[in-house]
Amino acid sequence: MLSDPITEKIHNEILSLPISPVMETENVANIIKIINKYQQ
Repeated sequence: MLSDPITEKIHNEILSLPISPVMETENVANIIKIINKYQQ
């Protein structure tokens, strides 16, 4: 398997959040709860 240092760095540092103007409030609240529980 090939490894690219830049790709690995991005993978370890970038967080992609689900976001959409049609998301229901309950889903948004659930995402917020999960993020608030996250500790690095």
